[in-house]
Amino acid sequence: MPFQDALGARLKLLEPSRRQIEDLLQQHPHELTPGMREITDLLRSLGKQVFLVSGGFENMIAPVAEVLDVPMENVFANRILFHDDDEGTYKGFDDSAFTSRAGGKARAILHIKEANDYRNGVVMVGDGGTDYEARRDGAADVFVGYGHIANRKVVRENADLFIMHWDELASRLQ
Repeated sequence: MPFQDALGARLKLLEPSRRQIEDLLQQHPHELTPGMREITDLLRSLGKQVFLVSGGFENMIAPVAEVLDVPMENVFANRILFHDDDEGTYKGFDDSAFTSRAGGKARAILHIKEANDYRNGVVMVGDGGTDYEARRDGAADVFVGYGHIANRKVVRENADLFIMHWDELASRLQ
């Protein structure tokens, strides 16, 4: 089954409302991994732009982006669509979002490169196979594997650099 069809089927089973998601986020606020705020601050101090490219959902990523001072135009994630009723009942999902399809992270990075006239030097940091695929498929120039939350073999074996903690990356950048 194509990724986009699987995503649609899972969302159709859940049919989450805007209110349910807001309640969930209030009951379970985001937690940054230790050092994440510091590494994004360090990257910006070095003149680098920070983007969030995620297979997650924009309304759940937005609070993280806010804490990290990443503007929403630098966030590429899936979007759940809601009706304009009191509950914000489920309407569907935005199938035009880069990450709503297989290979979406690579396409998002290619878009970022084109939109910002980046010729090279785009680094993808992540803990999953789709993060590595962005490098494998030629979009990201470097892939830094991150193993603190999930230490996956495919990431360890294919990363240009593999780290367990953000301070390992920070020490290489300074």
